[in-house]
Amino acid sequence: MKVAPVLEELQDAERELAQHLLRFGERHALEQDLYHTSHTLARQCEQHLRALEPFAERYSAHVEHADTNSPGLLERMRRATGGALGRSEAAGKVLLRDLRDLYLSIQAAELMWVILVQVSQAARDGEMLQAAISCHEAAEMRGKWLRTRIKESAPQVYSA
Repeated sequence: MKVAPVLEELQDAERELAQHLLRFGERHALEQDLYHTSHTLARQCEQHLRALEPFAERYSAHVEHADTNSPGLLERMRRATGGALGRSEAAGKVLLRDLRDLYLSIQAAELMWVILVQVSQAARDGEMLQAAISCHEAAEMRGKWLRTRIKESAPQVYSA
């Protein structure tokens, strides 16, 4: 069974999501809940990547470590731009667009966990299956949080 490509794609999805979460949090730093939650979820992505390491080694998958540390110059500029927008109607539309974009990244990672669960079952690797199920549950919660945030934001942005 070819498990390595699944692990590599999953690592890529989690790494990209962590970076997306940090950029999102910096851009919308005025919204304290978004800032802190996005940084917490980025750390969760790092934990997921660490959980994959033993299986990546077992199945000879390439391992790259997440680099989701402090924001760089570009993120600081986005944060400043977000501060300049403030809480205007335009800022609300930007927020909603960014929430939609983030949702796609969250869903991509969550679907990769679904795939890993299935591959783990087919490979009869109980240890990897337990890790995949645990991380998949956390990945599902990310999507639920974000859907709730979108549901809260949409009426505020589009009500006149």
